[in-house]
Amino acid sequence: GCGPSLPRRGLLRRAWERLYRPIRVLPDEDLDREYWKFVWSQALINTGVSFHYNALTPLIGPTKETSHNVTDNRALNSGAQLAASLATGPMIDRSSLQRVLAWTHFFRALLMFSVPILFFYGYFAIAAFHAIIFVAGFLQTMGFTAGSVVFNRIIGPHSAYYNRANAVYTLVVSLGGVLAPLAAGLFVVAADAAFGGLAGAALSYG
Repeated sequence: GCGPSLPRRGLLRRAWERLYRPIRVLPDEDLDREYWKFVWSQALINTGVSFHYNALTPLIGPTKETSHNVTDNRALNSGAQLAASLATGPMIDRSSLQRVLAWTHFFRALLMFSVPILFFYGYFAIAAFHAIIFVAGFLQTMGFTAGSVVFNRIIGPHSAYYNRANAVYTLVVSLGGVLAPLAAGLFVVAADAAFGGLAGAALSYG
């Protein structure tokens, strides 16, 4: 990602400094590298969320009779996020943030990957999907809460740069939020054409 270590000396270092200067947000090189790793990881997560939302309606609520499944699922997801906020906030404060971020996103990725597996092997059911999304929503909120703490800790020593860092973070993540739904739509259409049925929506979760 952005923010790799600078070459130690000479022309390469000076050339790299000129290239790197426009995208540096924090004056401390190591913290700036950690900042950019965090920003790109959050942009990637936001992209994945866009793929999920794009696939939700065609997968579980494609008809008028089944449209209530979408609102039921979003309600379950919101409930899971509320439960996670109440139950895990104090725990996150006392835990290793790196481990919380790694494990919550890892297990959430496994849950999302289980959707196309269940679909293609014929075990996909709305109750199972609701359960998957509830647990995934719980883990997602844990990860986002830990992420907010990480962001503030990275910026902490350079609080004067907070507005700039927040603006750059919002710009990068929002750009992903604009492009990802378009990419997700193209992916779903292509996968449907290749595999038929609702395969594109199921694969979009994986």
